[in-house]
Amino acid sequence: MKESTLHSLVIARTLLDRAEPLCTSEDRYLASAGLVVLQDAIEAVFYAILIELGIDESKSLERKSFDELIGELKAAGVPVHKSGTLKALNKQRVLGTCKSCRRPRSKIARSVCASAVSRQNTQR
Repeated sequence: MKESTLHSLVIARTLLDRAEPLCTSEDRYLASAGLVVLQDAIEAVFYAILIELGIDESKSLERKSFDELIGELKAAGVPVHKSGTLKALNKQRVLGTCKSCRRPRSKIARSVCASAVSRQNTQR
């Protein structure tokens, strides 16, 4: 196993460990944030597979979108189950700008950020 593959898998495992309690939370904003982290973990696994297959040596993977990573996996003969569902979930993460903190945020993360700001304001 290549060293960079191992690093990507360790990152994916760490993200998965962080996502699990968020996804099972009863707070809908935390659960949504957990889905965002879970998708990042899946993307890291896809990236690790492509590195292990040596595709990173012939193509630059750093700038590939989630959909392009799935396409590269399919082109390499790696089956990606529920790829349509994964692509649809990823499209929900279209970037915008969070009005409360002025940083780029996904649609899901904007709700989390706004929720955190409103909680801070009510505690003051």
